[in-house]
Amino acid sequence: MRTITETLRSRSQTGRRMYELSAMSGDLDRIYVGSSGRRVRLSRLPFKRFYNMVRKIPYRRDDSPIEVVARPKYLIERAAGGLDCKKKAVLLGAWLNANGFQPLKDWRFVAMSSKPSGQIHHVFPQVNMAGEWKNADATYRYMRLMQRKKATAMEVLKP
Repeated sequence: MRTITETLRSRSQTGRRMYELSAMSGDLDRIYVGSSGRRVRLSRLPFKRFYNMVRKIPYRRDDSPIEVVARPKYLIERAAGGLDCKKKAVLLGAWLNANGFQPLKDWRFVAMSSKPSGQIHHVFPQVNMAGEWKNADATYRYMRLMQRKKATAMEVLKP
């Protein structure tokens, strides 16, 4: 597998890379789950089931100051070791892309803060449901699909 290493210098650069990697959604067509008699491509799982699968992957922060984003195939192969919010967001974005959802129209990445200072520290996808943006944050096991957030700052990341 070809590896590209670059220094992520800004939220906008990180967001662009996340959208680019999510566009590699074909990776999810090549990975199957289930028993041999009933194997299903990851891209064909219902969204709620895929979301719950990603949510159950252990959380693991990147070693500071290194930040890693990667294509879905790489993330799934290494999921047992844990993934951070960026990686889990890329997986959800890939599923949305694989199922015909359009970035910024049907779904988007959002960076946010819950700190009093407003310093951005987290990223997750949102899904447009009947004109209302709903959170699809699968970072921690306790999170639930469409769970509301208390944010002190929020920014939509652009591709």
